[in-house]
Amino acid sequence: MVLSTRRTFELVGIENIDDLYNQVVQHLQLADWFGRNLDALDDVLRGDCGAVDPKGTTFVWKESAQSKTLLGENLFDEIVDVFRTHSRGGEEEDDDVELVLV
Repeated sequence: MVLSTRRTFELVGIENIDDLYNQVVQHLQLADWFGRNLDALDDVLRGDCGAVDPKGTTFVWKESAQSKTLLGENLFDEIVDVFRTHSRGGEEEDDDVELVLV
């Protein structure tokens, strides 16, 4: 019997990009030097940046449709693309990060 060791973090109440960065910083226990931009988010999802390794993590983005409206479709899609790069089928799928939009 194989037990799942995936960890799950919820992204909740994302109304602007800083809300997203703040929650990622909190969940992965990132240092103050985190760049707070999409390139930095991409780097963080590779691992070795914070106290919590994102490998094997599922991020559940609650109220994602509302976040999409508030962030704007282009920015929302860019954020999702960053996560999906590190998910199954993405260019860096070995990072084993999953994003679930609810």
